[in-house]
Amino acid sequence: MPGRSEGDPALVVLPTERFGDIYSAPTYHRGRVFIGDRAGMFHCLDASSGKPVWSQKLSARDNNQVNTTAAILDEVVVMGCNAGVIVACQIATGRVVWEQSIDGPCTSEILARDGRVFVTTWHSIYGLDASTGKIDFHKNWPSLNIRAVALYGDSLIAVLNPEMGVTRRKRNDPPADLPKMVAFRGESQLFEVEAAEFVVGIRFHEDSGLLYESRIDGLGILDPSTGRRWHNIYSADHLLMCGLVDVADGRIYALAGESEGAIYCLRSPAARMT
Repeated sequence: MPGRSEGDPALVVLPTERFGDIYSAPTYHRGRVFIGDRAGMFHCLDASSGKPVWSQKLSARDNNQVNTTAAILDEVVVMGCNAGVIVACQIATGRVVWEQSIDGPCTSEILARDGRVFVTTWHSIYGLDASTGKIDFHKNWPSLNIRAVALYGDSLIAVLNPEMGVTRRKRNDPPADLPKMVAFRGESQLFEVEAAEFVVGIRFHEDSGLLYESRIDGLGILDPSTGRRWHNIYSADHLLMCGLVDVADGRIYALAGESEGAIYCLRSPAARMT
C-alpha cells in the first residue's frame, strides 16, 4: 500500500495552518509520518500527535512544490519535487544525505526495492542508488507520457499514453499512437501490449500475484508477466472513476470517484498457473 511502512499506523490529525496546501500523500514509518506541501517543504511528523519532528526545504528553485509520495529505505527517506530534484534525508534528523537532478517534475509515488528507488517524470523513469543518489537506470519516451508505474518483482511495468493533442488512432493507424503497457527488467523489455484508456494507476499485489489497473471507467485485473487482462469490472450506467485499490485477505477494496461516492469490496481472483 503506498504511503505505508512497517510498524503500527496511528491516527494523525494534521494542524494544517502550519503547512502549505498539501497534494502529497503521507508515508508512515515507525511512529513517524512524512509528507510534503506545495510551499516546497518536506515534513517529518510524530505520528501520535502530529507535531513536527523536522522540516526540510527540498529545493530553492522555482516551482519547488512537494507533491510526491515518499519512499523509505533503511535509514533514509526519499522525496521529490516539481523542480526536478530528488532528495534523500536522514530519518532521524532530516539532514540531506544526497540530492539528484532529473529531467522534470516528480509528482507521483516513489517506489523502492533492494537498495534502489524508482522515480517518474512526465517522460522518464529513473532508477537511483538509494545510498548515493547515483542514476543507474534511465528509460525515456519523448513522445509518450508516463501514466502509471508499478514494481513487479525485479521488473517495472509502466502505462504510457500518447502526448496530449495526438489524434487517437483508427484500426489501421500506427500502433505508436496507442496507449501501451510495457514491462522491462533492466534494459531488457519483457512485453509491450495495448493498454486501456483512462488509466489512473496500477498496483501489483504480491499475495495474489496479480496486477490491478484502476481506470476512470472501471477496474482491470491483469497477468503482470504478460499484460494480459483476465477480468474487466465496469458499470454500464456510469463511470466508476476507480482509485488505486488495496487488497487484503482475498478481497479488493476500491473507492469509486465523485459521481459514485462508494467503496466496493470485491472478491479477488487467484493468480492462474501458466
